[in-house]
Amino acid sequence: EVDAAEVARLAAEDAEKQKKLQTLMKELTDLQEENVLLAKQVELIEKKIKQIKGARGKDQVDALTLIENDLEVENDEKPPEVVELRRQVRQKQRELQALRKRWWDEKQDSRKATRQAMTTKDKDKQEEKPTSPGPESDQPASSKFQEIKTAVASSSGT
Repeated sequence: EVDAAEVARLAAEDAEKQKKLQTLMKELTDLQEENVLLAKQVELIEKKIKQIKGARGKDQVDALTLIENDLEVENDEKPPEVVELRRQVRQKQRELQALRKRWWDEKQDSRKATRQAMTTKDKDKQEEKPTSPGPESDQPASSKFQEIKTAVASSSGT
């Protein structure tokens, strides 16, 4: 015989299993929907890649225009806040890249100036050696180091 407590317990377990099953089914349908969206995105990306590969012979600006046009089409499907934020992010990325390039160019310029200053100083010393032989031409290593240090400091502005 099955008593009422046992029936209630089995009913509660069955209800709990049904609830878990519904939750799992919802997760499965959500994953399927996400999978469909991802498949669409993959197709779109593949189209873009083909367009860019086709545009290789053309101007780089044409390829960028294709990408930006595709992004604008995609943006029509998204909320305006998201579109605006993405536009701002792209703008900030371009600004950051420009700053990085400027920093790198300035860094290379300062290194070049330092090398030129050192080369000029070395040439000046070589020109002085034949004209002024004597005890001053054999400078100790510490004084040469001081000259190099001074040249570097003057060229870097420190």
